[in-house]
Amino acid sequence: MFEQRPSSTVPTGVRSRAWLWLVLANVGVFVAERSIGDGGRDWLARFHLLPSEVFAGKVWQLVTFQFLHVNLTHLVMNCLGLYFFGSPVGEHYRKGAVGWIYLVSGAMGGAAHCLLGWRYPEWYGRIAVVGASAGVYGLVGAFCWIHWADRFKLCLPFTRWGLPFSGRRLFALFLFVGVVSMLDLKSGVAHDAHLGGMFMGVWMAQSWLKPRVPEARADPAATS
Repeated sequence: MFEQRPSSTVPTGVRSRAWLWLVLANVGVFVAERSIGDGGRDWLARFHLLPSEVFAGKVWQLVTFQFLHVNLTHLVMNCLGLYFFGSPVGEHYRKGAVGWIYLVSGAMGGAAHCLLGWRYPEWYGRIAVVGASAGVYGLVGAFCWIHWADRFKLCLPFTRWGLPFSGRRLFALFLFVGVVSMLDLKSGVAHDAHLGGMFMGVWMAQSWLKPRVPEARADPAATS
């Protein structure tokens, strides 16, 4: 996806696999869903995120909805997002950061949806949400912050065709698409949760998480 690694990506050779554990968790839950006789509808009804149910005390839905998907396409798209953005974010921050960004940003995205559901119950209050997208958008926000001023080429998967971007431009693009998409109340997509997750990811990246410390390298001139 990224033809040129942005300059602020740290330690050469550091490769995080945290995104892979999240992918496996989402895939595992999806398989378990589909193994149930009703095709997972009961799980979706119990563990989705619905504002009225969260306000009634089912606060665990702020976490559980992040691992449920309505179909295979939904799952694959979110898993691709985990790879494209979780992998470089995992290279920059210390161990555990990707998981924290995913879970906390996802919960904040869910909270944003619940807040709008409380304020506009006739529009957002009836929309039940499932999917990893809010957490993935948190990783998008963290990636954009890490590479805010860096220049890189954003390519289509498995191709070298793409457009030049910086972190700030990529953030602006996701923000614009999210805000405009929110105007379509019949889209069936919780764009409010996406934006809530993305802003939380930016906040975590710039104020909470600690970057990896580059490994010390021996000076060739000092070796014997």
